[in-house]
Amino acid sequence: MNSMNPVIIEPTNYSPQVVFEADGNLSIKGRSLMLDAASFYKPLIEWAMSLNAPSVNFNFELDY
Repeated sequence: MNSMNPVIIEPTNYSPQVVFEADGNLSIKGRSLMLDAASFYKPLIEWAMSLNAPSVNFNFELDY
């Protein structure tokens, strides 16, 4: 059992909705138009890299 807290970020006009669940279901949906994308995505990448799940399902639905 993974004790990581899920990551849930509500969408804005410039950033997508993010739902990362500890069971390996990861979703990014919406618009990705922010000026500093690295500062938005870096913590998400770090979270995903530390995930300890038997499998990962990544769903991308992005407007860019």
